Amino acid sequence: MKKLMPTIKEVKCIMNPLDGGHSTAAKDVLRRLQSNVLTSASPDTKIVGVYKYEACWPMVQATYADGTVRKWWAHVLPAQTLMSEVFMYAQMAYNNPDNPANKGK
Repeated sequence: MKKLMPTIKEVKCIMNPLDGGHSTAAKDVLRRLQSNVLTSASPDTKIVGVYKYEACWPMVQATYADGTVRKWWAHVLPAQTLMSEVFMYAQMAYNNPDNPANKGK
C-alpha cells in the first residue's frame, strides 16, 4: 500500500509592517517559501503574504488538503522553527494509518 503525502494547499504569512520588527520571522518564512521548491507541497500550493495595518501579532497559517488549518505565532518562533512546523503536520499525517488519504492506496 502506497501512502499519499498530504499536500499543503496554502501557507499564509500575516504581517504588520508597523509592529517594530515582530514580523521579521513571518517575512523570512514568506521569502523562504517563495524562493524554494516545496518538496512536500503540490506545485499549486498558494504562498500568500498578507499585510495588516491594524493591531495584530504576526502569524503563519497553513491549510492542508485534508482541511486542517494550523496557526503559529510568528513573533514567538524563529523562521526555521516555523518552516519545520508547517511541514511537520504533513509528515505526521503521512505516517498516520487512520488518515483518510492513506486508506486503500
